[in-house]
Amino acid sequence: MARNRYTSTTLIQNTVRCTLVNSKKKFQKELDRLGIDSSQYPPFISNSSASATTYFLFSGDDRIAIICMRKGKWTPAQRVSLLAHEVMHVWQDIKKDIGEDSPSEEFEAYAIQGIIQELLEINTWVLKMK
Repeated sequence: MARNRYTSTTLIQNTVRCTLVNSKKKFQKELDRLGIDSSQYPPFISNSSASATTYFLFSGDDRIAIICMRKGKWTPAQRVSLLAHEVMHVWQDIKKDIGEDSPSEEFEAYAIQGIIQELLEINTWVLKMK
């Protein structure tokens, strides 16, 4: 199984790096790689009615965001909109991290666009019909 890829931190100088997984097995493998004790694993998805969950963790000095998405019979548009929803949570966390209470609308739009675009580029399965 290929190693998960993470987004860069070039758009905004911060230590939040983000990745995307679509199975419990991939999630647990990534937690293992990050050195998280298996007794501390959170559930793959936070509750039975959720389609996705974003977890914020630490790996050394880096803050990590892992977006977990259920597999499902969704269209690419539905998967992208779900990803956009989860990326909004990542962006909200980044804003707190950098102490930005009221970024300009354009700055915010570029930040969210950049995170989504990079996640889609490194996770092409989101755009494929399954």
